[in-house]
Amino acid sequence: IPRKVTVENVYAIDPLVSVVTVNKNNNDQATFKNIYVKTTDGKKNVKVCQWSQASKTPSNLGDGPSGKLCQYSSSDVHINED
Repeated sequence: IPRKVTVENVYAIDPLVSVVTVNKNNNDQATFKNIYVKTTDGKKNVKVCQWSQASKTPSNLGDGPSGKLCQYSSSDVHINED
């Protein structure tokens, strides 16, 4: 069953893996608008959206904007900006 989520006007602090992870083989979809991410170490290489293969032990397949899986542009995401 595909899941669809819209993440809008969110301030995330120190995401452990990513802000959202979707399952590619389930045709999940995530849309992002006006997202602020703050890391206490100041790093900017934060994964906003990643996708995996759903299974007993999920495997990471990629991250970043990707068609319908992870929908956002660089203007939608602000990392370590006030």
